[in-house]
Amino acid sequence: MRYWFDMDCLVVHFFAFWGVGDLLTTLTFVHLAGHGAEANPLMAGLIAVHPLLYAVVKVSAAAGVSVLLLHSLGTSRHERAFVALLVVIGVCLVLWNVTYIHALA
Repeated sequence: MRYWFDMDCLVVHFFAFWGVGDLLTTLTFVHLAGHGAEANPLMAGLIAVHPLLYAVVKVSAAAGVSVLLLHSLGTSRHERAFVALLVVIGVCLVLWNVTYIHALA
């Protein structure tokens, strides 16, 4: 039986929030507020060139980090707690973006 705190499940949640969730909410926010609203200047530059370029870089970076986390970390409680903390930060990041989207809408 698998639990949400297994390492592979945590890594999938990490990718879901840091990769897909942050990508979708950031693109929605930038669509409403303009590419200058992105806090990261590198990502704002990619969005200004083409939003699809930003999407490719964002998803590939999140996928790369997910694979790195999955293969380099063991299954000790401390390592699972570290990845769980990254997932919680990703959830907070997505919620932060959603509040800004809600404020603009």
